[in-house]
Amino acid sequence: MLIRTATPEDIPTILAIEGKAPHAAHWPEEEYREMLESQTSRRLVLVLEERGTVQGFVIGHLLDQECEIENLVVAPDFRRLGSGSKLLQNLIDAAYHAGVSAFFLEVRESNLAARSLYNRVGFAENGRRKRYYREPDEDGILLTFRLSSADNSR
Repeated sequence: MLIRTATPEDIPTILAIEGKAPHAAHWPEEEYREMLESQTSRRLVLVLEERGTVQGFVIGHLLDQECEIENLVVAPDFRRLGSGSKLLQNLIDAAYHAGVSAFFLEVRESNLAARSLYNRVGFAENGRRKRYYREPDEDGILLTFRLSSADNSR
């Protein structure tokens, strides 16, 4: 299992994986292309590759000393194998080395698998956004994670 920075060549596979995940954020190809080709993009996009094929990805938007986790998706056959945890941990490590000390995200209230993953990593519920999501309408649960000075062994 290899985790690496995404390239524009990964976009078709990223879109296919995203399309099989109803809880994922769904973006057009042009948006992925912009974040992967722009010299000024403040996004970290990592992919998990197994046997030469991308099986998952994570996107983090760097905002000063914070990182918003915008999307984390694993292909159906690779879920519940630790793939999401590995992607998330690699994103946290890469963002930390870029000067980030705090992470945040919104997750659908009904997405219990994602909420469990974030909880295991150390994210804490920090609030709720009423009817944040559409189709179907659903609350967004706000989660945050802060690296402490004890984490500087990263």
